[in-house]
Amino acid sequence: MLSARPRAAALFHRSQRLCRWFVRNCRRSWGIKLKISPA
Repeated sequence: MLSARPRAAALFHRSQRLCRWFVRNCRRSWGIKLKISPA
C-alpha cells in the first residue's frame, strides 16, 4: 500500500501535466483556426 501510493501520485501528476499540454495545444490550434477562418 505504501509503495503504491507514490506511484499513483506520480501517475496523477504526469497525467495532469499531459492534460495541461493537451489543452494548450488545442487552444493554440483553435486560435490558429479562428484567425484563419473569416469570422
